[in-house]
Amino acid sequence: MMQMLKFDCIESTQLYLAERLREGSLNAPIVVVADTQSGGVGSRGNVWESVQEGLYFSLAIPLSMLPQDLMVESMSIYMSYLFKEVLSQNGAQVWLKWPNDLYVGDKKVGGVICTKIEENIVVGIGLNLKVSSIRFGAVEVGIKKDEILEAFVEILENAKKKFSWKQIFSKYELEFPKNFSYGFHHKGRIVEMSEAVLCDDGAILIGNEKIYSLR
Repeated sequence: MMQMLKFDCIESTQLYLAERLREGSLNAPIVVVADTQSGGVGSRGNVWESVQEGLYFSLAIPLSMLPQDLMVESMSIYMSYLFKEVLSQNGAQVWLKWPNDLYVGDKKVGGVICTKIEENIVVGIGLNLKVSSIRFGAVEVGIKKDEILEAFVEILENAKKKFSWKQIFSKYELEFPKNFSYGFHHKGRIVEMSEAVLCDDGAILIGNEKIYSLR
């Protein structure tokens, strides 16, 4: 059973949890959740866009609780896809843009950050539920945000037995073509995702170069 710490406002659930794991004052498995973040960190070190309502949390889970076929390099897709499945199963029209951004249509609604700290994986998730900015979208889901978190925690507590990397990858592989209308900057040029080949460890192959993350 994961311990849960709740805050009304915190600078960043990810930074708070990571610092305390490193100093030994907190131990995995544990979840840190906040109603608001004053300096939430995005996957490029960016501060999260202010939203009217969102779900912000970070959790730490020992590697020993995760499937044996799951490599650290594959963690972003694995965690992002499991979280996406919780949303999809509760009515959200959300898809995973490689490797860790959550989208509804063509608008980003959230993101997932994974960091290895000693023998633990720290997973930070931010999800827009209501926004004022037209730059980002929001996800409409049929359950409350506390229930979203509880459902995701329950999945992770049973991940080793029920959700192998091979199972998750086979599902994501079918959805990967949704990325093909997007591109990204890489080594001074724009690379079209339609050029990418998805590898069985979650990386993409562009020419002869294997890429695990855009960050």
